[in-house]
Amino acid sequence: MGIYSIRENLWAEFAEKKTKKAKVKWLTELKEFRISHPQEFRGNKITVKHIENLIEAWSQKNPYKYTRDKLGITAREEQERIDEMRKRKANSKAGLVMY
Repeated sequence: MGIYSIRENLWAEFAEKKTKKAKVKWLTELKEFRISHPQEFRGNKITVKHIENLIEAWSQKNPYKYTRDKLGITAREEQERIDEMRKRKANSKAGLVMY
């Protein structure tokens, strides 16, 4: 088994990095290592594409917001909030109160 065959080893090393710059640098090195030594990642399903997506996200000013926006979560939550407000407004006009 390789050193990165267990996912917890990856996350432990990633968590040690305190700045976004350090995390991006570590992810870039991990990508190169993944390409040159695939045997070290046996049993772990992380691909080069996954690492590239992480590099892209952590290169942004706010990686969490970037990821949510990319996945469309922010837009969906906003639409749900608007729908809920419309529903409440319609019920209050009908004399019904929702609590």
